[in-house]
Amino acid sequence: MPGRFSWLLLAASLLLAFAACSGETNLTPAPRAAGDSGAALRLAKASGKKLDATIRIRVPKRRGERDRYVSPGTKSISIVIAPGGTHNFNLTPSSPGCVATSAGTICTFHLQLAPRRYTASLQTYSGVLDGLGNPTGQALSAALNAALVVAVGKSNALNVTLDGIPVNALVVPGTGSSISGGPSAFTMPKCATSPQPLIVEAFDAANYIIVGPGAPTLTMTSNNAAVAVHSPQPNSNVFTITHPISSTALGATLTVTVTPLAPSGASPLPQIPVTLTVLGGYNVCGVITEYPVPIPSVGPEGIVLDAQQNVWFTNDAPGANSIGRDSSFATFENYSTPTGGSRPYGITQGGDGQIWFTEFGANQIGAATSTGTITEYSVPTSASGPNVIAASPDGALWFTELTGNKIGRITTFGTFKEYTIPTANSAPTGIAAGPDGNLWFLECAGNKIGNISTDGLTLNEYSSGLFAPAALQNITNGPDGNMWFTELADRVGKISTTGTPITEYQLTLGSMPFGITPGYDGALWFTEPGTNKIGRITTTGTITEYPIPTAFSDVQFIYPSPDGSLWFTEYYGNKLGRIQ
Repeated sequence: MPGRFSWLLLAASLLLAFAACSGETNLTPAPRAAGDSGAALRLAKASGKKLDATIRIRVPKRRGERDRYVSPGTKSISIVIAPGGTHNFNLTPSSPGCVATSAGTICTFHLQLAPRRYTASLQTYSGVLDGLGNPTGQALSAALNAALVVAVGKSNALNVTLDGIPVNALVVPGTGSSISGGPSAFTMPKCATSPQPLIVEAFDAANYIIVGPGAPTLTMTSNNAAVAVHSPQPNSNVFTITHPISSTALGATLTVTVTPLAPSGASPLPQIPVTLTVLGGYNVCGVITEYPVPIPSVGPEGIVLDAQQNVWFTNDAPGANSIGRDSSFATFENYSTPTGGSRPYGITQGGDGQIWFTEFGANQIGAATSTGTITEYSVPTSASGPNVIAASPDGALWFTELTGNKIGRITTFGTFKEYTIPTANSAPTGIAAGPDGNLWFLECAGNKIGNISTDGLTLNEYSSGLFAPAALQNITNGPDGNMWFTELADRVGKISTTGTPITEYQLTLGSMPFGITPGYDGALWFTEPGTNKIGRITTTGTITEYPIPTAFSDVQFIYPSPDGSLWFTEYYGNKLGRIQ
């Protein structure tokens, strides 16, 4: 089909100019109106009651033109002057009165009109006149029942635009659009956050696209407010689509209407339904939003999401002595610990639904209900420095004792057990449950990675192949079955649950990776307080980094959300961050 070329205006802009003085016989062209580059009907001065009307029409030759001309598919025109009769003309290069030029076919004809009121109707066709002088083919454009007054002694002008008559329409992605598919089903990726162009192409019977003045009225609506349609500028057929970032596939039915302008006399096309799916998935687009904690200088540290997707975090700054909750994107609650100087640090959700956290300064483990009621339990070893805490498959909570050199366990009823680490002064930091059912932990000073069975009978330490000094910080269960960890020595590493091998990946110098968590996208996400970035590493070692808007935020822990985004804390920035 020939229509999918550049946009062509299926319209004729006609200027009818009449200047009449009795007794004059010479032909004087009427002044050309500004911008009149289409068909022009000029009436010259003439003797008697009838005046000579010159009709000049150009049929464009090139498909790329956007001027006010009839369709390149035009072969004939019918002009009905009432009263006055019907006047039909062929508009081909070989037709009488027509000349082929580099700009197209220019045709000139003459009519005789007496001074009075008229109505003029013009219609172009895709076929030439038949043997009886009638147009053939299908109507391409029209302007019906336009008022026309011919007055003696006056110059009269009638501007007429021939309006395109559509017979079908297509919806296609615009240039540079991330939208793909068609003709009735399209998709777009969730990370295409800028407006994406979607074009409605209305075709005439000669398969040329109608756009600009004389083009039909186009509308596009969405049945899902999340997938928004923005109407084009005047005389344009380019709509734009926007949507929020979401891990859930957003679906919408876009309904397109094509309504010819009234002067064409044509009927609207049937509504065109188009499905558009915003592909969800858990890909993170790298868009970071920050939410200031309303209480100044509390030092957000540990972070976790509960089953209702509320964000809980510890406030570790001296004097803060509280945990916080963000229940609806910057709607914060703050819950103070009963004990002053508690310095809450690590945090997780227990199998009992409560939020469990360590109190490094008070040597306690705290548990908070969903309404913020806090219960505290003292760790048996004094000054143990409870640090990071993790839920375990055995239903208990396990935590590291940074200064006590032990791994601690507390049931949801508050019963403790402690297990001494063989390496003295190992300074255990991060801890996480592994896919093998053991609890895995890091020894920052010992420069080892350990695991302990849930019955406490088996405790192993591994260091073969580990960079020294690694300054091990936090550990998590990776999507590939390995345990992944961070090193302040600008590395992220992984260790098999058999204890070997250990593989490390070099990061940006000075990044000092700290928190780490698996994302729903199948990668590992980590914080870089040294370079103020959020990092991502695939299980094969491909690294991507995203700058945090707030400078020197001192980003700390990070935690995934089921919607595919990840939440993180900013200690000095005093904010929560979210990357989508």
